[in-house]
Amino acid sequence: MGQLAYYSVLYYVPYPFRNEQVNVGIVSFLPSGDVRVHIADNLRKVLAVHPAANINEIKDLSVTIPAFLKQVGCTGEDIFNVLSKFGAVKCFPDPCMFSYVGEEGYESMVENILLSLVNPERKKSKRNVTDRLFSDIKETFKAYRWLGYDDKDINNHMIVTRFPVAEDFGIKAEFALKNGKLHLIESVDLRLGTFSQKRQEAMSKMLIFDVAARERNETVNSYVVISGEEIKNMKPIVSLLDRYAENVVRWDVPEDVENFLTSMEGATGKIRTPLFHSPDGEGN
Repeated sequence: MGQLAYYSVLYYVPYPFRNEQVNVGIVSFLPSGDVRVHIADNLRKVLAVHPAANINEIKDLSVTIPAFLKQVGCTGEDIFNVLSKFGAVKCFPDPCMFSYVGEEGYESMVENILLSLVNPERKKSKRNVTDRLFSDIKETFKAYRWLGYDDKDINNHMIVTRFPVAEDFGIKAEFALKNGKLHLIESVDLRLGTFSQKRQEAMSKMLIFDVAARERNETVNSYVVISGEEIKNMKPIVSLLDRYAENVVRWDVPEDVENFLTSMEGATGKIRTPLFHSPDGEGN
């Protein structure tokens, strides 16, 4: 005799201020009262939209979500409503249903749902990536409430954009932060343009740091954020940046991004919000 299970898709929201989400798994409620969470094996789409995402933390939701629901005493179909309200990984409040026979039948249904609703498509997207790296960095800062509204906010330990480092020459840094010393952040998106264009851009970014230090007569902590290192013929540019830039952050490498964001967290004095937390603010 078949049994009926309720389920809802879990999705990751990398930037609260941008209409973008990635399906990462499903949460199900069984007739026995058990809550199960199934996370997709391949989470490459998550890293594509948010390189700083903690993939291990998302995978651990198979344990942390049931523990959280048990802690708050939530059971039945109410679990979907609760999980739709907290954290960066949410589910839809109105569940769907499927019928299954035995554990093998349940696993088969879950696999089919993941394949149709969660697992990423294998076709490569032709999405325009113009200015995507700059936008991703900016949206990350905004999501953590580090981004100021105008140049004056730099005095409040906020990150500001298009900051004039040498007004007489019309030179501006993409991002700037001041906390004891000046932090400047520039991006070089190697996915766009030719080799000669990217080489010239990389050299101009390093010039910005040098001009800023000389014109403002202060210590400058500089960062160059890059993406697309693996693209053919771009290795010499990466080597140039590695040799002469103070800090090179590879936006495609989660460990690099995490270290970079930790540095920004310390410089701004504003901690990041955990990915998934209970209503009282304590992680699970």
